[in-house]
Amino acid sequence: MEREPNRALQRLIVESGFTHKGLARRLNDLGVTRGLSGLKYDHSSVLRWIGGQRPRGPVPMLLAEIFSLRLGRAVGVEDLGLPAVSTPTDLGQEFTHTWQEGIATVTALWRGDVERRRFLLDSTFAIGAGSTGALRWLTLPAEGHPTANGPRRVGMADIAAIKEVTRSFGELDNRFGGGRVRSAVVKYLDTAVAPLLGEGSYAETTGRALASAVAELTRLAGWMAYDLEQHGLAQRYLIQALRLARGAGDHGLGGEILAGMSHQALYIGQPAHAHDLARAAQL
Repeated sequence: MEREPNRALQRLIVESGFTHKGLARRLNDLGVTRGLSGLKYDHSSVLRWIGGQRPRGPVPMLLAEIFSLRLGRAVGVEDLGLPAVSTPTDLGQEFTHTWQEGIATVTALWRGDVERRRFLLDSTFAIGAGSTGALRWLTLPAEGHPTANGPRRVGMADIAAIKEVTRSFGELDNRFGGGRVRSAVVKYLDTAVAPLLGEGSYAETTGRALASAVAELTRLAGWMAYDLEQHGLAQRYLIQALRLARGAGDHGLGGEILAGMSHQALYIGQPAHAHDLARAAQL
């Protein structure tokens, strides 16, 4: 289906006096100041957005900030012709079929969590979601190559950083409890990790390593929600961590996540479901 041109964005670019190249450069520079080093948008990116393509991740908010500073007035994401996308209330409960669907789901989950969306905070544990996740872990065909060709090159240094952050947050969790640091973990996932998944460029080996590292941190965020008795939210994180582990081809990590899901089910009084998940973890 042909996209509608984004005339609102085009008008703002004309009003602000930006060239397409200049706007892209400011976006990349602002990304660096926000901890998103490596953004590599150019004039062709801006042309695609004017043509109706919706930029991913934090880009709309960065653009709104750039135009607000330039024009001396508040410019919101909707003023850019990029209205908020409605979020399904079952977000994060599905173990998606494809890698790209999985990326879209887990990054939307992080964003909704950062925004403290009420349907996530109030969500309850769903036996069906856990059962479907375990079944798909066991039965889906082998994962296709987790590759991407975005504007930001992802390297092993990015993956090492995620692992170090996971280790550091894990230590803080052990010392002070997940309630003290969970918001920082989710913010890191949303602002630093989501662009790597959604805007990254990586071959299969790097993609699998990235998926495994992100699965570990997503699992940690889930366990922190578990500690806070937010069991519906915790379950969503664990299902998405399991999906990432599948993308990585990391069967050991997947088994550990399923075992954790079993532990949670037992804790909340669902022994039959816990038994099913434990059996899946052993397969």
